[in-house]
Amino acid sequence: MTFPTATKTLAIALAGTMTFSAITGCSRDPNVRKQKYLESGKRYLEKGKYREASIQFANALRVDPNYADAHYQMAETYTKMGAWQSAYGELTKTIELDPGNLKAHIEVGTLLLRNRQPDGAREQAETVLRTDPNYGDAHALLSGVAAAKGDTAGAAKEIETALRINPNNASYYIARGVLRSANNDLNGAESDLKKATDLDNKSILPHMLLAQRYEQEKHWQEAERELRAAITAEPKDITARAALANLYLQQNQTAQAEATLRQASSDLSDSPQGVRLLADYYFATGKQDQGVQELATQAQKYPKNLPLQEGYVQALMETNQFDKAESIIKQLVKDHPKDPQVAVLNGIVTLRAGKTDDALELFQNALKDSPDSYLAHFWVARAYAAKNDMDQAQTHFQEAARLAPTFLPAQEGIADIALAKNDMATLLDVAEKSIKGAPKFPAGYVWRSEVEIRRKEMNKADDDLKTAMDLQPKNPIVLIATGRLRAMEGKSAEAETYFNEALEQQPTSVEALRDLAFLDLQRKQPAHAINRINAQIAK
Repeated sequence: MTFPTATKTLAIALAGTMTFSAITGCSRDPNVRKQKYLESGKRYLEKGKYREASIQFANALRVDPNYADAHYQMAETYTKMGAWQSAYGELTKTIELDPGNLKAHIEVGTLLLRNRQPDGAREQAETVLRTDPNYGDAHALLSGVAAAKGDTAGAAKEIETALRINPNNASYYIARGVLRSANNDLNGAESDLKKATDLDNKSILPHMLLAQRYEQEKHWQEAERELRAAITAEPKDITARAALANLYLQQNQTAQAEATLRQASSDLSDSPQGVRLLADYYFATGKQDQGVQELATQAQKYPKNLPLQEGYVQALMETNQFDKAESIIKQLVKDHPKDPQVAVLNGIVTLRAGKTDDALELFQNALKDSPDSYLAHFWVARAYAAKNDMDQAQTHFQEAARLAPTFLPAQEGIADIALAKNDMATLLDVAEKSIKGAPKFPAGYVWRSEVEIRRKEMNKADDDLKTAMDLQPKNPIVLIATGRLRAMEGKSAEAETYFNEALEQQPTSVEALRDLAFLDLQRKQPAHAINRINAQIAK
């Protein structure tokens, strides 16, 4: 080999080594790695691939847990998925790390307003305005705060300010359209919403609101047109799909509604809520078996979709298919040993097996890994209740209700303990919150009627129980409560009818059987009471 050739070969080798070192050096640079994960996640987010986006943002946060941009993008992903509680957590972390992120402040305020916390929303808006008095979104948020408090004049003033700052912002026209609609200026509202669609044809909200207006007027074709436009604008949005299915249901077009939800479940397979839209429809309409079967089909189709698998397990447990649920949980524990939700599911099965202390340990471990998990708090409460530690149970039920105000089982847990403690103040509080947050949930009216009976306000109690009966005439809790009121009024025959109906709906109801036996004893018919109990046991 000649000297020049050797030199050339060595130079090439050195160049290659230097290039390789540069590449590997970059790949080891945490700033480069986290930025690559962030950019990859943003590309997935733009394409509506939320699960993939969340994985990439999580990868960025593993490299740097204090990476504010990744927390913010994760919040955006959760918002798109409708996971509001998770979005709120990521946004608050973003603000903690980067107080100058004004958009994050506005989005936190928007979520607070959505959760009926207008004062907290105002604080976020005012924080932004101290930095930038001409920040239009802050004025728009203040408009929403004023509207939530019934100050329509203040709401109108703030949204006009926002429009003066930025007359081409579609969301401001939407907000003004909503205000005009509330003031019965329907033509003005429609004009604003159409202006919003002209400015931003990618926004689904003006289409949704226009559809709502047309739906109220039974202009079905116009409503369908707007909902389909909303789906085109945002194919991964859940609400537009659900609204279209509901539109068909209002016209008694059940087959089209189910087809819409089936297509949505397929198109939104990467969304924890979207993939189970059809199943949730079946559950909501009392078609339990079809709901479970739909979840089974989806779970088999998407075996790596953990939220879907967890939802399927919960449905199995709710329909008393514990053996099948347990076999799936064992596999989930094997595949996802550190997932808090899997730990909760494992704890539920353990609690059912009577291993209360072991279950409590599983729930508490899940809570350590996920302190803001309302389900973990709820099941910790259930475990404490099984140990008869009602103070701890009440604390965790209340925390579950705080984290998820619409999670009704937590409200039921609070109410049960309040009844056991004869704590009417707490019972009334949880009743009022339930009625306000879930007006079609009958238990809230039953709980309030209990307080009213204690206060001797029998007419009010009767009104509340009638409301509950209108909502769910075959609900055993409603039937028993109504029967007890009739018994107190001396109407024993009516009371007996309600108790018998409750027992027919729920043959294992100890309360209904006890109340019937008590009626027999009041009538001095102890033999009848004993025969009734024995007959029910024999069933």
